[in-house]
Formats: sequence, structure tokens, C-alpha cells
Amino acid sequence: YDDFVKQTNGRNPQNMSSTKETPPGCAGDNTPPQVLSTIPENNETGVSLSQNIVIVFDEAMDTDTAEGAFSIDPDVSGKVFSWNASDTQMTVSHNDFLQDTLYTVTISTGAKDIAGNGLDGNGNGSTGPNYVFSFTSIGMDGSGTCSVNPNSLERDTYNTFDFTYTAEVDLSGGQVQITVPTNWTAPGPWT
Repeated sequence: YDDFVKQTNGRNPQNMSSTKETPPGCAGDNTPPQVLSTIPENNETGVSLSQNIVIVFDEAMDTDTAEGAFSIDPDVSGKVFSWNASDTQMTVSHNDFLQDTLYTVTISTGAKDIAGNGLDGNGNGSTGPNYVFSFTSIGMDGSGTCSVNPNSLERDTYNTFDFTYTAEVDLSGGQVQITVPTNWTAPGPWT
């Protein structure tokens, strides 16, 4: 703040008007911060299970208070917070979301800018309420197609097959069921 006053004599350096101003984030800043955007967006569906949560604020934040004000329901484990150089963008990495699940993210008014102003969650110029957005993670319903390479068999030729899916597939159960058409004849004994 002192450097700002010395360099500009307290005047707006953009137009050098005679009106003295206090730079954002310094003593005298009483404008509460707001959320400009989020990833995922509010009400987005089909969100990837590994999608980071990104929240962009309109001014530099006190990172500790913003991280403490963050919550997600249902909770996800492995949350790690990171910030851009100007402390206006918070990224939350985490372990995978559950499939086909509605998540609600809340940034409470405990999130403060560097001047100590609490979050303006509805854009009305004053602190409060909390900022809330929701999204739904992708569901893996097994729809889509699967191609197999090689697509034909010769006896004792192949012992490995590559399966390519056009939709995300959950293989966490450790087993995959393959249905063979009734008119298909195996090339030989399976071992």
C-alpha cells in the first residue's frame, strides 16, 4: 500500500485523476469477493470422475480461508488445493467421484479476500449468502459398443485380444462378461 501511495500520490494511475483511491486488497477495501466461474458449471451433467473442481474469484483471496470454506457433498477423499499466481483461481484435485452422483459444492462466507471481506455469494455487493453449485458425475451404464481385435480366430493363433469401448466402462469388479453369439463356433478347445 505504501508503495502505491508513493508512486501515485494515492491517485488512480490509470487516469491520474485527483481522486485518491485505495488499491484493491489494501486497507479500506470493503468490497466482498465474488465467484466469477466454476468448473464444472452449475447443473452440468456427465462430469468426468476425475474432473478437477476449479473456482475463479474476482479478486485475490486469502487462500487459507477459501480452502477452509470449501465443502462438497457427498465428500470426496484426497482433496488437494492449488492456486494460480494471483490467488484468484482455486483448483481442487481429488480422488475419483462416484458414478452417476449429484454433488453440491459450497463456498461459505468464511472465504475472504486479502482485505478480510467475506464472500458475496449472490452478487448483491454485500457479504453472504454462501455460494453453492451442483453437478452430476458421469454414469457408466454399459451403453456403447465394443470392438475386438483380432476380429476372427484361427486355431492356436491368438492368445491376446484387445477390446475397444465407445463408452466409459467400469472394470473395478475385476470381471468382464463376454457374450458369444449362438451361431459362433469356437475354433478349438479353450484352455
